[in-house]
Amino acid sequence: MLSGGGDDDENKSIEKTEKKKKKAEKVDVEKVYISKERAQCESESGKDLAVTKDALAQAGITVFSSECGVITEIMPPALCGSITLHINIHGIDERKIAEAEALGYKSVESFEGKQDYETNSCK
Repeated sequence: MLSGGGDDDENKSIEKTEKKKKKAEKVDVEKVYISKERAQCESESGKDLAVTKDALAQAGITVFSSECGVITEIMPPALCGSITLHINIHGIDERKIAEAEALGYKSVESFEGKQDYETNSCK
């Protein structure tokens, strides 16, 4: 029995090492955003950052970072009840962009040349 024990331990060690190598796969993270759907004159309204992060996670998309922001270089109409330019931004695997877009998220790359965004507190 002792002679076979060493071989089994070596095989288990190799399998664990191979699994670790697969997990260490490099991921290119790209940011996507979605409207917070906050209404003007109602600063407490809108989707919480955790809600939009969870929506991605439920679709099988790993979220590597999250932050709040606002779209800049355009001005929304000043009208209570209309949607502001506040957004929730999440860093995801760039290979999952199409899946995120199917859920209503957009790549921040879509801002190029038209408008931009800046991060802010999530209050």
